[in-house]
Amino acid sequence: MLRRLFVQAFRNLSTGVLNFESSRGAYIVGDNNQGKTSVLESIYYLANFKSFLRKTTRETVITHRAKSSVIGGEFQNNSHLYQRYIKLEPRKQWVFQNQDLLTTHAEAHTQLGVDYISADTIRLLYDSPSFRRHQLDVCVQKLDPGMRLVYRHYDRVIQQKLESARYGREWPDVYHQKWQELGTQITNKRQTVLAQLDSRLQPLVGRFIQLSGSKTRIQYRPTVPDLYTQSSPTDAYRVGPHMDDWGIYSNDQLVSQYYSRGINRILALLMVSLCIQYTKPDGQTHMVLLDDPFIELDSANKSAIMRYLWDEFYCIYTTTEHADSKAQLPDLDQLYIQDGCIHRHL
Repeated sequence: MLRRLFVQAFRNLSTGVLNFESSRGAYIVGDNNQGKTSVLESIYYLANFKSFLRKTTRETVITHRAKSSVIGGEFQNNSHLYQRYIKLEPRKQWVFQNQDLLTTHAEAHTQLGVDYISADTIRLLYDSPSFRRHQLDVCVQKLDPGMRLVYRHYDRVIQQKLESARYGREWPDVYHQKWQELGTQITNKRQTVLAQLDSRLQPLVGRFIQLSGSKTRIQYRPTVPDLYTQSSPTDAYRVGPHMDDWGIYSNDQLVSQYYSRGINRILALLMVSLCIQYTKPDGQTHMVLLDDPFIELDSANKSAIMRYLWDEFYCIYTTTEHADSKAQLPDLDQLYIQDGCIHRHL
C-alpha cells in the first residue's frame, strides 16, 4: 500500500506531501481540470517509471518553466517498507530507492505493482480486434515471458509473407510450416489464458442483477480453427493469430452488439481487473488507480463493482461526484483537490 506521496513541479500539482492512512485506499474528489488524473499519473510514474498516457515525454510532465520534477513516495510491500524518489529532467531521469541509485529497474517493478483503469476501459469490448488482441497478448506475455520471442518470430514470418506477396515471389514451404507452428503456439496460449479468465469471471457475473442467471462466457474467435489445415500459403497473411479476435457472450449473444453500454462497462472492468489479478506476482500488494471508470453505471451496479475492486486491490479512485463517495467508501482516505492542491476536507 502507498503510505506517502511527494511531488514537486509535476504537471499542475502543487508541491507538497500527501499521507495515506487507510489500508484499503483513497478517493479523491474534484471538479474537472483540477489535477485528479495528474495525482494518479504521479503514482503510476513512481511505480512504472513512465506515464500511462500515450506520447507523454518527461518534458510534458515537468511543470511549465521548471527545469526538473521530483516524485517521491513511501510504500509497503508485504512486510517491507520502501522509499523511492524519481528526479525527472527533459533528457534524463534518476531513480533512488532507500537512498541508493538504481541502475536497473527490473526488481523495482515487482516491488510496487500499479495499474491504471479509466473510463476508456470500455474500449476493450467496443474497439477493433487488433486492440483486443494486443490486450490479450500483454496478459499472455506477462504470464509467460518466453512467449515474447514466439511473437517476434511470428511477426517476422508474416512480414516475409507480405514482402513475398508484394514482389510476386513464392513463399517457401519452410516459412509456411513456421507460420503454422508459431501461430498454433500463440493460439493455444491465448485460448488457455482466456479459459482461465473465463473460469474466474463466472462467479462474478452473478453479483450484477442484469447478468444474474445468464450464461456469460469468454470465447476465442479464430479466423481458421486449425492452421495445419491450411495447406496453401497463399492466404497466410489473411488468417492466423494476427487476424483472430475474442469476445464476451451472454446467452450466446455478443455483449458488445446486443447489450447496453452499462453492461459492457461492467464486463470490461471485470476483464481488466481479472487480467491484473491473474498476472500480478504472488504475494505482491497491488495498487489500482481508478480514474472515474464507473460512469454509465446505476447505483446498484456501481456499488457491486466497487465492492469487488476494493476487496481485491488497494485502490485510489478519482471522481467528480461529491455526493455518494463518502457513503459508498466510508473506510477510505477522503481527499479533495482544487487547483492542484489536495486537502482532507472541503
